[in-house]
Amino acid sequence: MISKLVGQLHKSLELSGQHLGDLSRGSTSITNNVLLMPAYVELRVELVKALAPFPDARLAVAQVLEQLENKSADQVREADKARVLAC
Repeated sequence: MISKLVGQLHKSLELSGQHLGDLSRGSTSITNNVLLMPAYVELRVELVKALAPFPDARLAVAQVLEQLENKSADQVREADKARVLAC
């Protein structure tokens, strides 16, 4: 009896949410950008510091990291544009 009541309550809340626009049908996508995580920033800093005795390697690694970060930033910008156009 309680499970039936809980099921009906859940259904009622779900319908209310849909009518209010709080819930949508379909899937939700969440993107986590590792480049913004403190652990990545720390790794990047420490890697470049560790390569200080090897200027050519340090420069090569810094350039690759910059390319990857720029690519990621471009992807975030494109996703934001798509989200704005979808509204």
